[in-house]
Amino acid sequence: LEDIRADFAANVSHELRTPLTAIRGFAETLLDGAYCQPESALRFAQIIHNEAERLSELIEDVLKLSKIESGRVAIAKESVDVLELVHEVMGRLHERMKKHQIKIDIPDDLPPIQGDKGLLAQALHNLLDNAVKYTQLQGLIAVSAKQQDGEILLSVRDNGIGIPEEAKERIFERFYRVDRARTRRFGGTGLGLAIVKHIVETHKGGLQLNSVEGKGTEVIISLPIMERVEKE
Repeated sequence: LEDIRADFAANVSHELRTPLTAIRGFAETLLDGAYCQPESALRFAQIIHNEAERLSELIEDVLKLSKIESGRVAIAKESVDVLELVHEVMGRLHERMKKHQIKIDIPDDLPPIQGDKGLLAQALHNLLDNAVKYTQLQGLIAVSAKQQDGEILLSVRDNGIGIPEEAKERIFERFYRVDRARTRRFGGTGLGLAIVKHIVETHKGGLQLNSVEGKGTEVIISLPIMERVEKE
């Protein structure tokens, strides 16, 4: 456990240092006189803003993950309608998703799941965010759900760039990168899928990953239906 904590601290320090270095560097350039050149000043200010946003996202994700892992997050036990949850989360991502082909296949009579709606929304948001990020414009993003063996299987599928075979086993680890160039191109904190994993585990659910490099990715979350939780 101490090794994991030390590794986490080292990774956080490294990830924080990257945007901070950019912010400090461009701020110093402006202070050294670049502010007198309107075109350059505007470009440097935009870079500083973007890196500050990246830093903010990273801190938020670190705090979320830390709270979930430590058990300090109170898990609400409420009835959650899957179709309503999907529409709510996709509504928040509407601007980013409108340039993709969207397909939703969820039965109206699907039983509800019991859990924390806010945390489940966060997990779904992270999966959809990845689908948008790694799928070309006009590409397909499909969300489906079905009941099977006392569980609800919620799937997020895309036909984007996919995940290499050798990365599949580690993709849900904190700060794991398929490759640095891809991270720089598409952004992200490296914690999104780790947060999904811990939220699902907190709800006593499961995760399944299906992906072919160059063809797309599907992540399936399995969660107990409400009736099963109540019996337990």
